[in-house]
Amino acid sequence: MRDTGIAARQALRMRRFMMSVLTYVACGAIAQAYARLGFLPRWIPAWWALGALVVTSAVFIMLRTGWNLRFKDPSMTEIQLIFAMFAAMALISQADEARGAFLMFLPVPLLFGILRLNFRQMARVGVVGLLGYLAIIATIALRQPERVQPALETLNLIDLDNFKQVNDRFGHPVGDEVLVQVGKCLRDSIRTLDYVARIGGEEFAVLLSVDLHDQALAVSDRIRVAIEQLRIPFLQGLTISASIGIAQWAKAESSTSLIARADHALYRAKAQGRNRICCAEDARPQASAVTTLSDGFGQSAIAES
Repeated sequence: MRDTGIAARQALRMRRFMMSVLTYVACGAIAQAYARLGFLPRWIPAWWALGALVVTSAVFIMLRTGWNLRFKDPSMTEIQLIFAMFAAMALISQADEARGAFLMFLPVPLLFGILRLNFRQMARVGVVGLLGYLAIIATIALRQPERVQPALETLNLIDLDNFKQVNDRFGHPVGDEVLVQVGKCLRDSIRTLDYVARIGGEEFAVLLSVDLHDQALAVSDRIRVAIEQLRIPFLQGLTISASIGIAQWAKAESSTSLIARADHALYRAKAQGRNRICCAEDARPQASAVTTLSDGFGQSAIAES
């Protein structure tokens, strides 16, 4: 009878273990997909899968041979829980913008542990989890310091073109609604690391934590196109557009100088036909050559400095 009871408990432990294996398989599949999309380094899924295979194989052998019965906790819940947390944290620390996809795997072992562990065991697991979380923060701070304390490198000054005509034709209440919709458009076009503010009249400022030659031009043109595609019922089909002047902050440069350079670039964008982007002269020599993009009408959307 005693052997029958042990066999039944071992079978239950094996079923629980196989459920955890399915979780590892799902996590590994997501990691592989994200690596193909460029959110993870290519080598991460293979090494992660190898580590998971080694550990799960060891647990499987212990359960099959009965070695787990020598432990105080034959289910090895605490050991499996700690490894599952580290496995998830290993992916989270490398996943950059895709971290949220792997965060959902952390509550699963924790909920299982609440049902199986006593207070002392849960306390140990909690300490290990906290140390792992701090390790992730330290890793991110070393590899990507801008994720912890973003460096706001690029200023965009955005001015709506011919906005006075909107107020004159439709009235100031409609003009105010246009400003609200543009503000929402700007907010939706940037990341949480960036900042947007209305600085007066129909002019907005956007601070981007990106390099001028990396993403700033692409973000600025996305903003320009998004504003152009706004459809506001009160305008009766009239489209609005915006001119943008961008300047990258130079080391030790004052805010007054940065704003003046961006404002000068905005003035040139207006003078060159509106609905376009102009880049201010930058302290770096390579910044003088700016990529020219084309809008849908064959005009230059981004002008050279």
